[in-house]
Order: sequence, then structure tokens, then C-alpha cells
Amino acid sequence: MKASFDDDRISEYEELIRYAKKYNLYVDLSLYDAGFERKLLCYIKSIDQLKKEMKVVIEGGIEIIQFDKILNITVID
Repeated sequence: MKASFDDDRISEYEELIRYAKKYNLYVDLSLYDAGFERKLLCYIKSIDQLKKEMKVVIEGGIEIIQFDKILNITVID
């Protein structure tokens, strides 16, 4: 079952996402995907606040990640 986060954690994640995008840094994401945790190492290409999603660059292309699928974010700088 996917964990739900408080406003502080969501704000922290948003700040990390903006920082990583601004400086074009790798992000290590843990995602909730079909009942399982999935790891993804990527760059953030764009952020869509209205759709609550971001486009990330991964090996082999671009993937769209919904914010509510994110379990954890680590910026690699």
C-alpha cells in the first residue's frame, strides 16, 4: 500500500525536484508502481505543477512520473 505524506514531506520533495532540475543533477527516485517499489536514476527534464507530474530522462528515453507515485527522492550532486 502506498504511503501518504504530510505537507512538510511534499514541500521537501518539491524543493529537491526544483533544485535537481535547476542544476541538472541526477535524481535517485523510489516509486510506487503497481504495488511494488521501483528505483529509477534519472534527470528531471520538466515539471508540470498543474498535472502534478514531471518528465524525466532515463536511459532509453523519457518517462512521465506522477508526483503521487514518488516514495523517496535523493539528489546526487
